[in-house]
Amino acid sequence: MNLDEIFVEVKRKLDDYYEKREDFYKKTRDILIKVRKIMVFMHQKRVDEAMREIIDLRELIKGLNAVFTEEPRLRYSNLWIDTAKEVAEAILFYEIMVQLIEGKGEIKISSPYDLGVPEESWILGLAEVTGELRRQAMLALKDGNIHLAFKIKDFIGKIYENLSMMPYPSSIIPNIKGKVDYVRSILVGLEEKIIEISIQSELDEKIKKLLFKFS
Repeated sequence: MNLDEIFVEVKRKLDDYYEKREDFYKKTRDILIKVRKIMVFMHQKRVDEAMREIIDLRELIKGLNAVFTEEPRLRYSNLWIDTAKEVAEAILFYEIMVQLIEGKGEIKISSPYDLGVPEESWILGLAEVTGELRRQAMLALKDGNIHLAFKIKDFIGKIYENLSMMPYPSSIIPNIKGKVDYVRSILVGLEEKIIEISIQSELDEKIKKLLFKFS
């Protein structure tokens, strides 16, 4: 091929890549809108609505994975790694809280392969979800539901235990050490708060019994 012919072919392929890239950007925006709706609904305890959004979200991800098949370069972009992390966080938050509230024994969650997201995004999303779980534990403590707060704390402990065993550098999982430290700080802080409130509850109960005894 002469130089002109090479440039014609290069431009054709780059035009095709650009078109797929623009479609990819639009799809990620749609995905992030769904993710934000799921988080809002979960905070408002509108679980059924969150579930419907998750069903739609999974379909959007399937469509995006079809784009990746045609243009693999997009699968490894920072935008998808970050977007997939948000997807994992939202869906895992839903799955964990629904099972904790229902009193399920062993909590089962979607794997990165179930969600159609990269492994590193799933790990980062799982780390981030501990912040949301901590918030739910604090609300449970405020409502006097120490049992639920304990269950949330125990699951955060399992997340920390597994994350701390990830022996990979940040070039494989971005900022993994920082995320492990983040989860540890959440776990320690929540443990201290639960102990503090448990001691106060026991003390209040003893005072009530004494007051009743001498009334």
